[in-house]
Amino acid sequence: MQLYIRIVNGQPFEHPILEDNFVAAFPDVDTSNLPPEFARFERVDCPQLATTFQVDEAHYEWFGDVVKDVWTVREMTAEEIAVKQAELDEMAARVEQDRLEREAALSQISGSAPNVIG
Repeated sequence: MQLYIRIVNGQPFEHPILEDNFVAAFPDVDTSNLPPEFARFERVDCPQLATTFQVDEAHYEWFGDVVKDVWTVREMTAEEIAVKQAELDEMAARVEQDRLEREAALSQISGSAPNVIG
């Protein structure tokens, strides 16, 4: 899948464009000989280096005549941490509820079985 990106003042602008969309939006542009306001773009998968209260972020940089994702890690803001902590608390509560329900179901099963010694 080939991607392209607009270039404004020599820098990548906005987000990459799929080739089919690029050709439809810019039918007069020769993708084999791109003018300076466009460049090929190569997607780089996120290495997912961020920990619980960090965020992986991508920005775009030139590598020769191609623009690529460059990943960095930043600390969450106080607001993001509050949202993340609420999500973690909710998840922990669900896990605890599931554990209690399984425990109750197991005690019903073991409590209703006849005690046969043979």
